[in-house]
Amino acid sequence: MTIQMSAEQFNELINGIRDVARPREADLHPPSGTRHFSHCPARFNGSRNASSVEEFITTASLYKRLEKISDEDALETLPILLREEALTWWNGVRNSVNTWPAAVQLIRDAFAPRAPNHRLFKEIFNEPQGDEVSTDAYITRQRERLSRMSRQLDEQWQMDILYGLLRRRLRDRIARTEVDTFADLLHKARAVEESEREGKNSHAKPNGKGPKADENRSRGPRLRCDVCRAFGHDTTACRRRPRGPAPAPGPATRTPAEPVRCYGCNAPGGV
Repeated sequence: MTIQMSAEQFNELINGIRDVARPREADLHPPSGTRHFSHCPARFNGSRNASSVEEFITTASLYKRLEKISDEDALETLPILLREEALTWWNGVRNSVNTWPAAVQLIRDAFAPRAPNHRLFKEIFNEPQGDEVSTDAYITRQRERLSRMSRQLDEQWQMDILYGLLRRRLRDRIARTEVDTFADLLHKARAVEESEREGKNSHAKPNGKGPKADENRSRGPRLRCDVCRAFGHDTTACRRRPRGPAPAPGPATRTPAEPVRCYGCNAPGGV
C-alpha cells in the first residue's frame, strides 16, 4: 500500500521525529534551582585504599557544605563523582540510602573498612624510619594511621610512639625532652637532614677537587730518592746507587811516619 502526503505533511512528520529524538534540556542540565556536584573536583574509582577514600569523602563533603547542597540533591548527583567499580557499586545500593551521612558510611564500609586498633599499631611498629625516608614523609604517613584509630591519642602519646621509630642518628642529635610538638620535631629534623646532606656533598668533593683528591691523599707522602733526588722511588731502587757491598766500618788506623833522612847521603836521622 502506498501512502501519499503533501510536502507540508512530510515536513510536520520530520519535525515530530526530531522533537522525539532531541534530548530534553532538563535531562542534560539540572534545573536552575538545583545544586549539584558538577563542578566538584573530587573523583573516586573504587580504590580500596584508606587514604584515597578519606580524601574523596573529605573533598565531596566540604564541597557539599560550601555549595549548600541538600542531601537529596547530593545523592542524586553523586554518580557524577564516581567512576568504574565505585559507580557500579553505587547503582546497586542507591535505593537503600536516604541521607548523606549514610552514603558516606557505606562508602567507608565498602572500600576502606576501619581496621582494629591492634592492627594499626602493628603496621606502625613494623615500619621504622628508613635511612632514605625523610622525616616529613615518615611522620605524615604514621600520623595518618594514628588518625584512623577508634580511640584518638593526644599529641604527646603520638610523639612518644613515633620518636622511638625514628632513625638512630636523628635520636642521637634530637633528644625527646627537646621537642614538645610535631612542629618542633620536624623543624629540628629538617636541620639535621640538611646538615647530613651538606656533609655528604663535602665528602664527595673535598676542597672542590673531587674524588681524585681523596685518592691522592690516601696514598700518603711521595717517595724521593736520597741519591738522585728524584721522586717515585727510594734509594734501594735507584739506578745511580753504587753497586757492590759497601765496606764495613772498622776502627781508625794511623799510617806510621817515615824516618827523616839526609838530603845528600840519604842516611836516616841526618839532614
